[in-house]
Amino acid sequence: MKKTIITLLSAICLQSTFAQDILTLEKAIELTLEKNYDIKISKNNEEIAKNNKAVLNSGYLPNVTLNAGGNYGIRDNAVTLTDGRVFEIDEINSVGYNASINLNYVLFNGLGRVYNLKKFKEQHHLSELQTKFVIENTLYQVYAQYYIVAQQYQTIKNLKETLKTSSNRLKRATYGFDYGQNSKLEILNAEVDYNNDSINLLNTQVQLDNAKKNLNQLMGVAIDYDFIAETNITFSSNLNLDALQTKAVENNTLLNQAEKNILLNEFDIKIARSKWLPQLNLAGSYNFNNTNNDANSGFNSPLAANFNNIHGPSAQINLTWSLFDGGKTATNIQNAKINVQNRTAELELQTQKIARDVSVAWYKYKNALEIINIQTSNLETNKSNFLRTEEKYKSGQINSINFRQAQLNLLNAENQLNIAKFNAKSIEMNLLFLSGAIL
Repeated sequence: MKKTIITLLSAICLQSTFAQDILTLEKAIELTLEKNYDIKISKNNEEIAKNNKAVLNSGYLPNVTLNAGGNYGIRDNAVTLTDGRVFEIDEINSVGYNASINLNYVLFNGLGRVYNLKKFKEQHHLSELQTKFVIENTLYQVYAQYYIVAQQYQTIKNLKETLKTSSNRLKRATYGFDYGQNSKLEILNAEVDYNNDSINLLNTQVQLDNAKKNLNQLMGVAIDYDFIAETNITFSSNLNLDALQTKAVENNTLLNQAEKNILLNEFDIKIARSKWLPQLNLAGSYNFNNTNNDANSGFNSPLAANFNNIHGPSAQINLTWSLFDGGKTATNIQNAKINVQNRTAELELQTQKIARDVSVAWYKYKNALEIINIQTSNLETNKSNFLRTEEKYKSGQINSINFRQAQLNLLNAENQLNIAKFNAKSIEMNLLFLSGAIL
């Protein structure tokens, strides 16, 4: 068991000595913006919305179509003249072909085309907001996951120091036993504590590897990409609740989307009302039609040859006005108005939720900063206590149980401060995310 642990720990130490990329938070953000799949998909959807608002999808351009066709037939024909004579014409070859180019244009459709184009433009703006939200939300997840990785790195650093102390204690106990200064029990206790510290280090390494994989997935890079995260963090000094609340109302992307949805539903009302107005269409065409019936009958007859050639332009204007459509338009208008009311209520609810979330996060943030101050003081106390306990242990004034307790207290204080710092930073990023300032 001990050999296995030593082998695994050696692998961890060797891994830490190999050259690894130092992944800064700025580099993680850069990779995310470039490679994250959700962001790519959102940007593609935004491009679709941009195409939809273009003039080619506006309905302002005419439709032009080209039609062409041809036919061929063979038939027998018998003709009886007024004097009773009968002429039979066999195998009349009939050849015909036609072509036309047609133009259709809506001159007026009750302003529906105008409002549709405006709606497409606002839908593009909505897609931009949706892309912005995806980016903000993804970056917030990257921040949070990066801090988890950094926290695990700091925890491993603390555990390695603890393991080093336990290793020295085990060596000291072994030497003491060899020279008859302590019992075998002292060695066994030291070995048990060393093994426990080793297991804690191995488990934390697994947690770090998993956290790295989660961050790699968010960044859109290879899952097994290995790196070292920075553990130094700083806090913003210019945050205050009133400014955050104001920014949230103005810049929160969810609220901006809710406002845009109200505008889109207002356009639906105008589009529905346009059905009550007439529609004026213009159509034009140029037609060519040729027919040739040729019979090799061998006599002079008006039926022996028939040639017809028609070509020329034509135009028409058409007015359509639906005087009553069974109430369908009126129903659509009523439903569109209700949708506006729903979207307005959703905006008010979302505004209330954002204000609540900002307030809750703010007080959690202030509390987290206070905890950091307390944990910092607690760590200094435990460091001082451990150093004094270590001196007394080396001089034989206290036993290994008291020394171990001081060692665990120091490790716990280090880990609690580590957790408090990264927890406070995550809350800070949540405040920036809620206020629309994370970018």
